[in-house]
Amino acid sequence: GRNVYVGAALRNDDVFPGNAADDGDFLKTYAVWADADDQVQLDAARATYRALEITPPFIVVTGRTPTTRAQMWWPLEAPIDNIDTLRGLLRGIASALKTDPKVCTGKQLMRLAGTVNWPKKEDRVLERTEIALPSNAAREFPLEHLERTFPPIARFAPGQAIQDVEIGHGGSLGLDEKVMD
Repeated sequence: GRNVYVGAALRNDDVFPGNAADDGDFLKTYAVWADADDQVQLDAARATYRALEITPPFIVVTGRTPTTRAQMWWPLEAPIDNIDTLRGLLRGIASALKTDPKVCTGKQLMRLAGTVNWPKKEDRVLERTEIALPSNAAREFPLEHLERTFPPIARFAPGQAIQDVEIGHGGSLGLDEKVMD
């Protein structure tokens, strides 16, 4: 019955748990991800990753109303511990799959599978998130294979993505937090 988010990547151990993290807090990640915000993005991503024969072995279906939305995850054979490598690869994945370009950071929060997705937009409903485990997917991926399939992008071109703008405000717990908008 809870709406829970988790850090997609590990953070340095000196990050206070009650504060929002930024990319300077990135330690390493054992997976890379993409987020499809609607059925159009999801269909395009599915067609592309199937054509490239790089099906993600772990998918979190974050909602089905009014259209299906999902996070795609590719576990790594070895962790990425360089934030520039991670950002470049995530941008390459988002560009190739036509998914949300705003989830290309080391501080990224993602919805935890099995929790509730409380509706924040008018056309959404209260839904429990689900896990999908495609049977034809590899279990782990070498970084080099992912980089060949989804060539890294150093920065998005102007107009290609919304620029990250950090704003500070008091969160629901009264703690200062950074919000990406």
